[in-house]
Amino acid sequence: MTDSVPANTTYVANSTLLNGLPVGQPDGGASPLASGINISSSNLTPPLPGPGAGTISPGTTAVLQYDLRVNLGTPAGTAISNQAVVTSAGLPNLLTDGDGNPANGPQPTVVVVGAGQQLSISNQVSVVGGGAPVPGAQLEYLVRVANTIPAPCRPSTSLSRTTSTHRNPASSPM
Repeated sequence: MTDSVPANTTYVANSTLLNGLPVGQPDGGASPLASGINISSSNLTPPLPGPGAGTISPGTTAVLQYDLRVNLGTPAGTAISNQAVVTSAGLPNLLTDGDGNPANGPQPTVVVVGAGQQLSISNQVSVVGGGAPVPGAQLEYLVRVANTIPAPCRPSTSLSRTTSTHRNPASSPM
């Protein structure tokens, strides 16, 4: 995985973690992601993967975390855009997706300097007990709302849910 440090930011030394484990530390203030690191799913770490040994097991994830600091003097309204690239043998490069919507392709993650509160909202669904979402199956939704800046969220912030049903035309009788 590679990820360049975006314009108007500086990498925070020794902040890169893979599945909670330090990566490339001490790093001397240079992001290990700039030259690329091997990633493995949490069931395979520790230890951290060696060169060419990164693996994501079926049904698992790898969690990569690192910190950037917005450079002093960056004007309010400046958009900071970031997008990592995952490379795998035998597969095309895969860009990270900031909005999680596969319908519009991989989007960078963007934050605007000096903007008001920033909320990150993610939504996941799973079938209770596993299996396919067939008629009669119970679905469980997990909505996470995170305040991504060091300022409190206004008390008037609320979350409402809109649910829609889409039928797969390939499986619908004509």
